[in-house]
Amino acid sequence: MLTGAERGSVHPRKSPDAIRRLVTLLSADLLAASSVVRAVVTLVVSLLLIAACGSGGQEFEAKIALRYATQEGRTVLLEVAPFDVGANRLRITVLDSNERPVAANAKVRLSRLESNGLVDEETTHPVDQDHLESDVRLDNTGWWQTEVVLGERESASFYFRLDPRAKPPLEIAPPDYQSDANAEGVYQHTLENYSSLNTLKWREELTSGLLAPTGIGAWVVTDGEAQRPDRVHYHVLSPGSSDYDTYHVGATTCSLDRGESWQCSSASSSNVLNLDYLRPTAFALGREDVVDGENAQVVLFYNPGQQAWFAWWVGSETGYLRRQMMVAPGHYMLTEFFDQNVPFAIEIPSEAQVPGG
Repeated sequence: MLTGAERGSVHPRKSPDAIRRLVTLLSADLLAASSVVRAVVTLVVSLLLIAACGSGGQEFEAKIALRYATQEGRTVLLEVAPFDVGANRLRITVLDSNERPVAANAKVRLSRLESNGLVDEETTHPVDQDHLESDVRLDNTGWWQTEVVLGERESASFYFRLDPRAKPPLEIAPPDYQSDANAEGVYQHTLENYSSLNTLKWREELTSGLLAPTGIGAWVVTDGEAQRPDRVHYHVLSPGSSDYDTYHVGATTCSLDRGESWQCSSASSSNVLNLDYLRPTAFALGREDVVDGENAQVVLFYNPGQQAWFAWWVGSETGYLRRQMMVAPGHYMLTEFFDQNVPFAIEIPSEAQVPGG
């Protein structure tokens, strides 16, 4: 699996909106940067947002703005204000496949990743033609899930960490508790299973936590597949910005931007199912869930090198990593894993190998 920073979640070649693209790229670069560079990049991002949005106040000033997809191909924008312990207000905007706001009804379900059970369920009320709002209480620090339910078979789930020491979405607070050895044992076992896979597929949704400059939040979705030892294919879509396929097979990389021709080049091969960048600490066991039909144990941990928090959903029977949530500076990334060890072959398309390809 490739991280957003390693892969370049937004394709670096074209963009119709320079400010939008630069903000997203800079947010992604925060993961890999040194502390000094990270501070500079954060300042630049903040200045860009001020330039793009102006300094005028708004009645509803969201601290974070997260956007994920529903099962029906729509996306949901969730804004949270003031994003503090206690009383909060949620603003919900449902967007169609063309990123236009649409009228909808919704309810929200709040739960914690650290404990089982529903914390609260609230209805929403329209505030204008395009938005819904709901007043909720977030009375504990740590991991929260907000499920926005649009219908019996359509919803979107949002995961975030609440910590008064942090200034999200560009600043994440480090751990303030001791690591649990039992949770670390589950993590190590899951890591061994992941490292032994021959094939894997995943769907990854990345949002920055920033509302500006588009007003509807960043959203990048990656559909990927990997085959050991060195084959990977992924399709990356960022509406209005990027839409491309990339294949890595051995020492060859070929990419296709929508509406253009294939571009191939030589590149060093690498282990495509590599999690060596993780050096985690602050392990904790969370709640139990059901993911893809399997009971799953939630494991929570922190990776200091990325200043990133992770939640893993681990299949209780298979030991497979079923779902991952990462919260890092400018990165709220939700990944679903499936088709572990299902036979398939990844090849560079024949049309990419023609002269000039």
